[in-house]
Amino acid sequence: MSNKKLHLLEFAEWVALTSSLLVVTVSIITKQFILPGVPLIAALSLSLINRKQLQRQIKHHQNAINQIHKDINLLNQQYRFSSSLDADNDNLDLTLIDLKQQNNNQTQTINNIYYHLENIKSNFKETRDILENHIYLTGNLLGTTNNLFSRVDDLQQKIENIEINNSNFSEQIFHNNKFIETQISQLNQQILKLHSVYEYRLVINRYESRKYLLDALEIATERLILVCPWISNYAVDDIVINKIENLLDKNVTIEIGWGYLGDKRNGELKKGWKYNALSRIKQLEHKYLGKCKLKLLGTHEKFLVCDNKFAMLGSHNFLTSNDSSNEREIGILTNDTYIIKSLINRFDTAINLEVESYPKANEIPLPPFPSPKILFSSNSLKTNSPGYNSSYFQAVTEEADPDDIPFTHFLHLEI
Repeated sequence: MSNKKLHLLEFAEWVALTSSLLVVTVSIITKQFILPGVPLIAALSLSLINRKQLQRQIKHHQNAINQIHKDINLLNQQYRFSSSLDADNDNLDLTLIDLKQQNNNQTQTINNIYYHLENIKSNFKETRDILENHIYLTGNLLGTTNNLFSRVDDLQQKIENIEINNSNFSEQIFHNNKFIETQISQLNQQILKLHSVYEYRLVINRYESRKYLLDALEIATERLILVCPWISNYAVDDIVINKIENLLDKNVTIEIGWGYLGDKRNGELKKGWKYNALSRIKQLEHKYLGKCKLKLLGTHEKFLVCDNKFAMLGSHNFLTSNDSSNEREIGILTNDTYIIKSLINRFDTAINLEVESYPKANEIPLPPFPSPKILFSSNSLKTNSPGYNSSYFQAVTEEADPDDIPFTHFLHLEI
């Protein structure tokens, strides 16, 4: 086979190798992993064909060389036998030179063949290494691709699970909201029941205010606050003094706010019948230090607070006059904790005018508690007070905006 054909076979091998690389790339893109094998098989087949051709060429030249050696030997024999033939010696020499030249040419051809064979072997080895590396990389790439596909499948599964969990979570939130709304509604009803126990009773005339004063002097256990501008013997009689002393003996604190501001300004404080029981209270104050306390307020208020049980406030000067007069008075009695705390705070924060001067009107601090709001309804309940058609009401005060309070407040009133 000529050198031209050998070059064509080498070119075909490289074309097959390049095609195999292109097909592998296309197979990775299209995921058709069987395609890379076709060019690879073609390249290997061409290599085998080249080897077979070269082997045949080598065998052919070896046979030719052997034949030349035989011819040379034969010529040598003929030369020995025909040494006597000088005339033909030159021709034999020429023939021998010719044969040697042919032998050299054949040797050169064989050397060229060996050189090409070595190049082919080297190229084949390089091609084989490249193919093996390509196969290794292709295997890694396929493994990586499979891992990527597996991870994509896992991610899709996780996304589906997340979507399912989100759906379940949304449904759970919906049910939880419903449950919370139900619980809030039940709590609101319970709060309404708890707060509806506040009682507000009208205190009619001096009889009732005197009665609740005496009740407070009987049932107080911790602290009793009495506020009235004047303290006279008509109201603070022996009965009241004895009850006060009994409470003091039980370690109950009794604080009395007294003194009309106009009398103080006019210099009439502690003068006249309106203050004629003050001395008896002062005696108790000295006797029960820290338990019986007098506080000069400069006031026209009339109220009492019995522990945290109830409070009474109204128009009657219950420490000045008793219940012997039929003069009309009005007041209110309640166990509303807001009103009780407000009155206690008002008393505790008031200035003692025996120690400090009375502030100007614009310097008086505002109450620390907001003013209550009361919503009315037509429901009513009757009182059991003897001798009077007095009325009382039940209510709950609002200390904030109605939208911020989860229960409704009602006021019941009947005259």
